[in-house]
Amino acid sequence: MEKLIFLGTGNGITLDLYNTCFVIQKNNQNFLIDTGGSVEILRRLKNVNIELNDIKNIFISHNHTDHILGLIWMFKKMGVNAIAGKIQEKINIYCNDVVYESIVEIAKRILPKKIANGVFEVVDFHVLNDGENLTINGINYKFFDINAKGTKQFGFECIINNKRIEFLGDETINPKLYEKVRNADFVMHEAFCLDSEAHIFHPYEKNHSTVKTASEIMNELNVKNLILYHTEETHGEKRKELSLTQEQVAEFLGVSTPAVNKWEKGGSYPDITLFPALARLLKTDLNTLLSFQDDLSDVEIVNFVDELDKIVQENGYEIAFQMAIDKIHDFPTCENLIYSAVMYLTGALILYNVSESEQYQKVFEAFYEQLSHSQNTEIKEMAISMLISYSLNRKDFSKAEELINTLPSSSIDKEERIAILYTEQNKFLDALKIWEHRILNSVTEIQTALMNMLDIAVKENRIEDADFYTDVYEQVSKLFYVTQWIPYNAKLSLSVLKKDKKECLVALKSTLTAMREKWKPEENPLYRHLESSETNIFSERILSMLQEEMENGNEFTFMESSQEYQELLQELRNHNDIE
Repeated sequence: MEKLIFLGTGNGITLDLYNTCFVIQKNNQNFLIDTGGSVEILRRLKNVNIELNDIKNIFISHNHTDHILGLIWMFKKMGVNAIAGKIQEKINIYCNDVVYESIVEIAKRILPKKIANGVFEVVDFHVLNDGENLTINGINYKFFDINAKGTKQFGFECIINNKRIEFLGDETINPKLYEKVRNADFVMHEAFCLDSEAHIFHPYEKNHSTVKTASEIMNELNVKNLILYHTEETHGEKRKELSLTQEQVAEFLGVSTPAVNKWEKGGSYPDITLFPALARLLKTDLNTLLSFQDDLSDVEIVNFVDELDKIVQENGYEIAFQMAIDKIHDFPTCENLIYSAVMYLTGALILYNVSESEQYQKVFEAFYEQLSHSQNTEIKEMAISMLISYSLNRKDFSKAEELINTLPSSSIDKEERIAILYTEQNKFLDALKIWEHRILNSVTEIQTALMNMLDIAVKENRIEDADFYTDVYEQVSKLFYVTQWIPYNAKLSLSVLKKDKKECLVALKSTLTAMREKWKPEENPLYRHLESSETNIFSERILSMLQEEMENGNEFTFMESSQEYQELLQELRNHNDIE
């Protein structure tokens, strides 16, 4: 007897529904399709009387965190069982090549080495090809690339009880697959929300469908039965228990129906004066009505990131990384925590010159992919910006352009308006802090532009233009009284690109001398209210990175025969040893 058992039907950020994953069961043999994004997968399996040891075949459709990270929690238990000799039969994992690389890297980074080794001893990975046929638990499956707009995804086709079933992953069906699914008995397709709520959840921006659009397509393709999943979840469970419509709640409280809709979606909250009436209507008390999922406050997140920085300096990057991953597992829906921790760790990779950084970057990219769907505009835009950087580093220019086009354009400068408001309110100190930061940020943007123009000029062999950009860089930096060593940055870079020993020595001397001087912005009217401590700490880290590059990197190999260069290097070593 065959069964289709859904363990979760929600999208990537649902709590109650759990992320979409299911089991195809035949004669008590289980084929798990995706694993969701947390330890909840273990409880969901237990709730349907499936033990972990009863699962010998797993398919992961793609590497989004809400489909793949549940597997890591399964690995934890598998690894322990493997070490104890409790797993006698191999566990098969079927996935495409991108998913395979992600699973291996994430497992190595997150799991203790002993557990990871135990897992890899009992797991067989089957990297699927488009159109590959396999028999699993007595059912024939044909796996195929769904031609997703985002990350690479595979779906499958199978025949159960003479019924053709098509599983199409979690993007809107690509028109290339229309003929493939035409006349199917069952199609399994995502639907992010109702069509009437598209303006709230913006499914199309995420390559998702509404119930209406998915249904219309399948109707046109003469599909007999449509199974929809990967949905949003509302927070009106108490209202539904009482069979109250949003219209009835609105009428009782004297508010509009859209207002009630927004409360349930978390887009806004009721006026505090309505709480007693709302509690009475829902036949509950205020304590229950106001309960919420425990989360970290902004202050707690700031303190945690400060602690991460301390751990990196005292105990090493790997310890801080594991600490952050553990904290994220404790608060998997706290976007501000994920955003703050991952952004810090990304920057720390560079500042502390961490080796084998690619392994960490793969984990971070998965988190940025998750955050790119955030309802928080700031978090979403920064996550997309990071994904653009990853794409550019891989030279995946088409993906980078696709991501760039998803960024919103706005003519409203909120920071400028806030500063003007502070001035009108006579909050001059607050206004000056904003303007001073803007001056420094603007100078940084000019410097970045000039450095990129310099790089292009050298690549095109326009050395005269490169020299001009270098001079302008130095003039701008000195004109705006930035940190003492920055004016020489362009000259040092150009001398290295040109492999000019004389210019390189001059630039190095100037840079090293300036780096030892503390920047004191408070002594200059342009930056009087800025904090210099972070910049001075950054300078010390740059000195350490410069020493590492001079000793072990390739950029300065042309200088190694210079006695004066070796003396500068020794001087730098002595300085860093003292610090």
